[in-house]
Amino acid sequence: MDIVKFIKMIQSYKLSFGKIKNKICSKLSKDLIYGMLVKGVIIISQLLIIPIYISELGQEVYGEWIMITVIPNYLILSDLGLTTTVSNQISYYNVLKNYGKMIGLFKSTNFLIIIIGLTILLFFVISLYYIDYHSLLNIYIIDREKVSLILLFFIINIVATLLLNFNLSYFRSIDKYYMNQKYVFVSYCIDLIITLIVLKTSKNLILIPVLFTFSKIFLLFVTIFKLSKYENYEYGFSKNIREVKKILPSSLSYSLYSIGFGLILQGNTFIVGKVLGTNSVVIFNTVRTLVNTMRSFMSIIYLPKMPKYNILLSSERISEAKVVFKKNLQQVIILTLLSGLFITLFYKTLLYYWIHKELVITKTFIFLMIFGAVLHTIWNAVSMVTLSINKTFQLLLFPAMGVVSILIQYFYLNTFGLELASFFLLIIDLIMLVTVFVKTNKIIKLY
Repeated sequence: MDIVKFIKMIQSYKLSFGKIKNKICSKLSKDLIYGMLVKGVIIISQLLIIPIYISELGQEVYGEWIMITVIPNYLILSDLGLTTTVSNQISYYNVLKNYGKMIGLFKSTNFLIIIIGLTILLFFVISLYYIDYHSLLNIYIIDREKVSLILLFFIINIVATLLLNFNLSYFRSIDKYYMNQKYVFVSYCIDLIITLIVLKTSKNLILIPVLFTFSKIFLLFVTIFKLSKYENYEYGFSKNIREVKKILPSSLSYSLYSIGFGLILQGNTFIVGKVLGTNSVVIFNTVRTLVNTMRSFMSIIYLPKMPKYNILLSSERISEAKVVFKKNLQQVIILTLLSGLFITLFYKTLLYYWIHKELVITKTFIFLMIFGAVLHTIWNAVSMVTLSINKTFQLLLFPAMGVVSILIQYFYLNTFGLELASFFLLIIDLIMLVTVFVKTNKIIKLY
């Protein structure tokens, strides 16, 4: 009798848990849940890895590692904007139920990305004979041969990552954005585990990009297997890139935006390290990582809206898109301002308990970085409308400003210090906010 009661009690608990689970899932979409997981692991990785890098390698070697990874982190954006723009077009064909064009465009883009990746790898191998990356990156502790090998394996990892990211984007095209985020989450977790194991055991930094590459190839095969279960997917390659050519202008403009983003992100790191030294680059990257946790978290709210805008605008449901946009923007603004205020009030405590040492930073520098991150988050949320329908030409302003800011910093950074870098980041984000908002307003009204 006691056993029967126990079984009934367990069944009752399971039923109650199921109701709670269904209630939570009804309030939180799968897109939001997996988006939170992705951003959660990114934030945890950033918060966890930086102190471990510093403690295991020392601040100077970690500064050199940051300089080495500037180039691969920049090149990871070099898919000519195809991943985003092509997935938008495939999503459009999916709405029209034109599955033949969907598969044809996918295969031709898959082929083109392979060519782009191999071209990047070839040019880098050739460049090793003409460019002394050891001297270019101001590396003194890590030896020359190891620097070249780390860069080479990172470039190979980039080729695998480009293919993986494009195949994952197919989930978004068929309105399965949460699946995209699910595999991205797994990828980040694997990268985090690899980094921790290497740092805590051999400390052979070459192993990090090598193991990253194997993990990306493995996930690519898993992704292909999962997608093959859908009727409107067929893996393969096609040399007929006629369909891709039609959207190349939009892809190239988005690519230039990505390059500009990389230039501002990695270019600033390079210039700070080149002009002010590795200790300054550690301070700059640490503070930027802190404020970027806010940006990363906020993207959970607005990134899933891009495929939503694509579907609504492709179906000419403008009023619905407008409602979604206003509600989403309101959420982003309120939460971003609250997050920015929290970091402003407690940044000293956060930095101390995070890296277990005091960093010499000025209030002007930290405040400019926080305010710039707030503006960047808001204009990124606004840009989801333009990106969803491949209206990306206004984003070309971003790389243009990036180039100008880097050039000016090269000559004046030594005089004005890190405040100059944070000031330019703020100005660029302010200009982009105004530009993108004006364009988005026109699309919602006139599309």
